[in-house]
Amino acid sequence: MFSLIKILKALNSSQAEYQLSLALVFGMISGFLPFFSLFNLFIIFVVFTLNIPLGIFSIFTILFSLLAVTLDPTFASIGYDILSNPNLNALWTNLYNSPIALWFSFNHTITMGSFSIAIVLAVPVYFISKNLFLKYRKVLEKRFKNSKYLSWLNPYSKEKIEKTPKLLRWWGSGIFIVGVSIIVTFTLLLLDPIIKFSTQYIASKVTNSKIFISDINTNINDGTIDITTINSSKDNQQLASIKQITIKINTNNLLRKKIDIEYINIKDINLISKNTKLTSETYYEESKNSKSNLELPSFNIDLPNIDTLLNKEDLSSIKEANSIKEQISQINDKWKNISNNDLTGNQINSIKKDYKEIETLARNIKTLDEANAIIKKTKMLKNKIKQFKNKINEYKKSYKADKNILKTAYANAKTLPLKDYNNLANKYTLDQSGALNIVSTYISEDIAKYTKMFSEYYTLIKPYIPKVKEEKEIIRSKGQYIKFLQTNPYPTFVIQELNLNFIFESSNYFVKALNISDDMKLLNKYPSINITGKSDNFKSLDSTITHKDKTTINANIKGINTNKININKKLHLSNNDININSNIIIEEFEYINAKINSTFKTTKFNFANAKSKSEKILSNVLSNINTFYINSNISANISNTSNMKLSVKSDLDKAIKKGFKNEIKKQTNQYKAELKKKLSSKIRLALGNMSVKDFNKYSSLL
Repeated sequence: MFSLIKILKALNSSQAEYQLSLALVFGMISGFLPFFSLFNLFIIFVVFTLNIPLGIFSIFTILFSLLAVTLDPTFASIGYDILSNPNLNALWTNLYNSPIALWFSFNHTITMGSFSIAIVLAVPVYFISKNLFLKYRKVLEKRFKNSKYLSWLNPYSKEKIEKTPKLLRWWGSGIFIVGVSIIVTFTLLLLDPIIKFSTQYIASKVTNSKIFISDINTNINDGTIDITTINSSKDNQQLASIKQITIKINTNNLLRKKIDIEYINIKDINLISKNTKLTSETYYEESKNSKSNLELPSFNIDLPNIDTLLNKEDLSSIKEANSIKEQISQINDKWKNISNNDLTGNQINSIKKDYKEIETLARNIKTLDEANAIIKKTKMLKNKIKQFKNKINEYKKSYKADKNILKTAYANAKTLPLKDYNNLANKYTLDQSGALNIVSTYISEDIAKYTKMFSEYYTLIKPYIPKVKEEKEIIRSKGQYIKFLQTNPYPTFVIQELNLNFIFESSNYFVKALNISDDMKLLNKYPSINITGKSDNFKSLDSTITHKDKTTINANIKGINTNKININKKLHLSNNDININSNIIIEEFEYINAKINSTFKTTKFNFANAKSKSEKILSNVLSNINTFYINSNISANISNTSNMKLSVKSDLDKAIKKGFKNEIKKQTNQYKAELKKKLSSKIRLALGNMSVKDFNKYSSLL
């Protein structure tokens, strides 16, 4: 309501119509443009210089700003088309290399689009609005003149028209310049408190703690910012402190709208622990029951009980023995049946009887008919004998074939234990070298676990690692900055050098980072980070991270001392002095290849409660080992560690093999002999009391 009254008051003021139209046009331009831009500041300066009603200008600026929110996608689209026009490329390139033009953000699609549309509409809007204002005033003037009571209020009388101000008001530009100067002066005078307050406020919100900064000093001449004594606390407990931060900014590049930090020095970041320091031994003792700690099985190198083993295993030789037994039984039954039915002697006796009958008849031949009868019976006897011989020959062939089958079956029966014996020996006995594979069984699982943990942390920091810029998708609804060819190419954001050290309890680390930028190729330098340090837990740390086509991490940690490392419930390592050397290569921010070499020195193996003979042997062997290495190779896709390839090599197994070899060989040979004996016995039991004696007697019948 108040704004409407202002508009009506301004419309009916003594100012000319062209002044109102100019206020409308400049309000439209200012409203369409993004609020925080030098274009808008320039428009306000022009408005103050021209004798334009500021109220009308302000109201129309607000109205067109509300309209611009819905037109932003259109502005962005038109601005992009103008900035990407090949015919205008030379102009935009020259402006892009001008620091002053850059600060006007001409290369922003919404700024360019809104300004272009406003300029195109300015002329028609000016003349149309001027004509409307003129008609409005004529109508209003006529009513004032015709009114007997309001004529004296007529704002368009000759006296008031003559008092109409001129186009320019130099005092307005003076006020604007003085006002801006005062704001700039106060800003410079209060720059340090403003930076201090805003930094404390933002840092407190981000860290969810209370941040206090002792002092901030800025020097605009050389572009340095010194921040001293930063403390972080929560619930009246101090969390961290920083002694000093010094930042040096290249002001020449800042004028080119580029953040070029020559160096950042951060001194003594002190992370204050809430709890007392845990010794390495306490850590391992407490962590062994935690969910994250791998619970490993206890050693068991005793060979399994043979009887239990044979009863448990699905032995193929037993199945084959039963098959052989069934085959032999079927052959015996077959020949027993033949013997009882076809080879009983009845057929031979029948032939003998027929022969004697013919012989008797032949001695008493009296007539020709008797002779013919004898001849007929003789032919019948010959046929009978022939059939019997053919049958005997068939039985002989069948007998020979069955004999070969039985021969093969018995030969197979003798070799039945061999296949199962070899399988069982390989499955349940130690290899000939006495290999225990301690490293691959126990250590590799930990390596896989920590690799997965590294992958998760890397995924968190991956968005902040600089990489070669790719083509960006055009986001027209929000607008974007269009880049052009630079005569002096330089990235938009650069940290040339970063030095910091941080302290945590007894640990002191130093970090030096070089050439961090948003465009490595444009800078023609590639980022690198070097981390060194020392602690009560290790003698020295030296790690270097470089990135060019791929990220390379080289780390060398010497003298890691741990009092206790649990392998499983019975075995732990004490008095460890460990050196770790690693080389990690990350390609395309997805694929990781790592080589990690660890050397253990002065290590003592402790085997608790060795009860069985094998555990005692292992304990004695391990007590003579104090130096060994573990080398790991890891290949994985960071986003999918389930397909990780891991290989672990160590001379620890070799040292254990050497100590075990003789004893294991002796025990293994004894075990194999016993296994072979009991397996053969089990197969004989499966075959039963087979015999070929019954089968052999049938050969005499044939």
